[in-house]
Amino acid sequence: MPTLQVQKTGRGKSKLVDANEVIANGQMKPVYLVADIGNELFKILLISPEDGGRWKLITFPHALSMHTEREFATMSRPSGVQRNVVRRFRYRSKRPIYEVDSSDGSYVRDHAGRFKILAKEEFENYYTVGEEADRAGTVDRRTGALKYERGYYAPLLIGALIELFPEGHNNINIMGMFPPKDAEFIQMLEESLGGTHHVFPTGSKSEVKYVVRKIRTIDEPVGGLLHKIIGIDGETYEEHGLKGNSVLIIDIGGQISTMCRASREGDVDYSSAQSFDLGIRDVLKTFSSEMRARYPEFKTNISQGKLRETLRTGRLEGGGRSKDVSEVRRIACTQIINQIRNIYENEMGGPIEYDHIVLTGGGGALLEEMLRDILNHDSIIRADPKVEDMFLANVRGAAKAYISILVDEKLWPKSIAS
Repeated sequence: MPTLQVQKTGRGKSKLVDANEVIANGQMKPVYLVADIGNELFKILLISPEDGGRWKLITFPHALSMHTEREFATMSRPSGVQRNVVRRFRYRSKRPIYEVDSSDGSYVRDHAGRFKILAKEEFENYYTVGEEADRAGTVDRRTGALKYERGYYAPLLIGALIELFPEGHNNINIMGMFPPKDAEFIQMLEESLGGTHHVFPTGSKSEVKYVVRKIRTIDEPVGGLLHKIIGIDGETYEEHGLKGNSVLIIDIGGQISTMCRASREGDVDYSSAQSFDLGIRDVLKTFSSEMRARYPEFKTNISQGKLRETLRTGRLEGGGRSKDVSEVRRIACTQIINQIRNIYENEMGGPIEYDHIVLTGGGGALLEEMLRDILNHDSIIRADPKVEDMFLANVRGAAKAYISILVDEKLWPKSIAS
């Protein structure tokens, strides 16, 4: 089984994909992406059988700003930043117009259960996404159905495509991820990411075209579970630590946390899945505020890495000293811990219902010690053994599942996956 390799952006040249390689009838060689557009961080993995199965990871803040044509025309490229990593562009496409029930504002479904699309209209907007939008402060962060509109969801993807394929690509295939509470919007996810996207990057007068040909989907927390139990060849590890069949997955993301019951194979019980709008970003904000109020040494510009490690351990290390800050941690975590405890004990059956509990997401790593205290279970397992990599467990697990599917469909060479 090959060792998992992940190449992060900006760290040397990648031999992953020749974006200009044409295989037949003007169609380029297919590329495969896993897209996790979380409410705090956008993560995308380019997986390729080239170069021994290396993966390329792109991450940037989930931040999007829209501009008028006049504003866009006067914007300059930030100094020292390469053209293909400036996520600012004009975007032209067609978006579906869904039929809405005037009585309650819900989307109308057809006899097959899909949202009714009345028409598709052309639109054109100007965007900045990622770091530049986050720094500007005028950010639109959406949740629920609004997040999956083509004029919002697709530009976040394009922010990554501009970096991966600055000259465009016409054979893109995507595994899109979603939290269980958004399962009803899968059709909107597919409509938003699929088809042809016309992009005019800042400083360029020529069009760059991206064509997304096929989209598959997977639950975010299931990605964390599959990362724990299967390898990059799609085969189950001989020793993965999960022997029963009933698993509770606790996925703590940036702004949304999810608890769901699943089988060891990743089948989710949607009827019992619970999500709530509270995540590690909220905890860190409260923790930082409390620490600054109580400890003078914390008033300086503390790095996010130091803040997260202090929250995880309950100790402030630095200056040759070690200080117990577990009480501040308890205060910062009270709301989210109480929410998880309430759902766990009163709505999901408590410890006796599950053979194992799998923690995933960046918040799952930072709150692990406190979660162990309230869950009262003898088999609590991290989706990734490395604390610093837990925030990638979901997207990496989804990538493994994607490779397994592609191998079965003979779209991925088995020699690379095995």
